[in-house]
Amino acid sequence: CALPIFDEKSINFNALSAPRRRDAKDNPGCFPSRVVFLDTMVESRKRVLIVDDDVHVAQLMARIARGIEFDVSVAYEASDIGARVHDLQPDVLVLDLQMPGIDGVQLLNNLAAESLRVPILLVSGMGTRTINTTAQVCRRLGLPLLGGLAKPFDVDVFQRILQRDPVPAPLPSRSEEHTS
Repeated sequence: CALPIFDEKSINFNALSAPRRRDAKDNPGCFPSRVVFLDTMVESRKRVLIVDDDVHVAQLMARIARGIEFDVSVAYEASDIGARVHDLQPDVLVLDLQMPGIDGVQLLNNLAAESLRVPILLVSGMGTRTINTTAQVCRRLGLPLLGGLAKPFDVDVFQRILQRDPVPAPLPSRSEEHTS
């Protein structure tokens, strides 16, 4: 009895239905057909949420992330990022610091206020000084930081940053909470 081999590109999971019972006369020498999915055998992919108002840059980052096996969501506006982070539970948040209507620091404050502790990669076309200053804010707020990346960026550097573990950020002390 030949068993079919499926890969995720060739199988339509939505078309699968309950296995059809077969008699031995239908398919002698074979067991009834069954499809078994074991969650423990499927390695889950990391999820990334990319927030950038520049469509071309966001799409480029999304292609790169997909190329290294990330599931990707993209937001071109920062208005509801807290809700998106809460709903998607991404492993990484790629955050452009200069968004229309809200700046990156305010967005970080909002994430910290909602206790959303997703590892963050800061991205900006405003230079490394802005990224470094915002990284300090990130640490002060107790948000995990993957790093910072100035636009235009090197694809290899972007990939390496996405794949690394976040730098642990200490929770803010009481004295730091009162100075913000």
